[in-house]
Amino acid sequence: MHIAAEVLVVGLLLAGAAAADEGELLFRAEWGSGGARLSRIDPQESDGEGPFSFAVDAGGRFWVLDQVVGRAVCFEADGRWLGEVALPGETFVELEFGPDGRMVLLDRLVRRSLVVLDGATGVSEEFPLESLGVADGGLVTALFAREEGIWLEENHERSALVLDGELRPVAGPIVLGRPRPGAAGSLVARLAGEERAELLVLDGRGRAQGGHLLGPGPELARLVWLEEDGAGRIWLLTHELAVDGREEIVALTVALDGGWRSVARADHRFTPWHQFREFRIVPGLGLVRMVLSEEGVSFVRWVGP
Repeated sequence: MHIAAEVLVVGLLLAGAAAADEGELLFRAEWGSGGARLSRIDPQESDGEGPFSFAVDAGGRFWVLDQVVGRAVCFEADGRWLGEVALPGETFVELEFGPDGRMVLLDRLVRRSLVVLDGATGVSEEFPLESLGVADGGLVTALFAREEGIWLEENHERSALVLDGELRPVAGPIVLGRPRPGAAGSLVARLAGEERAELLVLDGRGRAQGGHLLGPGPELARLVWLEEDGAGRIWLLTHELAVDGREEIVALTVALDGGWRSVARADHRFTPWHQFREFRIVPGLGLVRMVLSEEGVSFVRWVGP
């Protein structure tokens, strides 16, 4: 069966690390406290902490999870500061926007819940992860917003629809890997030895529609991110280890019927601030990366749409 999808494979040498000027800089927020400045905790006996994640709403506005001080900060795509929304805590690691425009916040380890927040009214609803069928919040590895509702991924292995399109709890379907847009099946990516990765496209019944074996190449330490955009492309980010010790980001486009080509390559450097989400597919912009550096928090378009 022919799969009308293109696969974009991005090799990531060291997650959470990069020079702020790699790719096309959209805007940069300075470190600080309040207003357009974003907060951080420098590493002492534990990991450093900066903004854990970011999301883009239906109007193209960037929302940065400035959880260190319990707020989400809003910017236009050109970096103009628009304001902020107070959050009901400082331990959230991820945010998304549901189909109705409300903000959905994930706290894996402290509250162990999803919080749905109406930014205009400040009214929030909280759903314990256990009540949504998630026994261990520490195993939640991703949060996805789709037209049909909110999905949670567990241990990079399977995903479950836990809130419906109106953000009410639902015992929805469970799929292997990650849900495709429109709930039309799912994507599975896994390591296949030290130098290969396997990508499978599954239909709604979990049957393989197509796949691709990537490699051999440099050693793969882990798979970092997997997502399909609205243009029929699949993006896979891998953590790659070069033999000569170089640290690079390598972007490859791959068609499921064979063949790939290099799209982008960039050096990588380590930064001490932990992130839950570093990359996001943004409609009209492509692959956008949130980079934490001494200069501030930069939003970089690394690969265009």
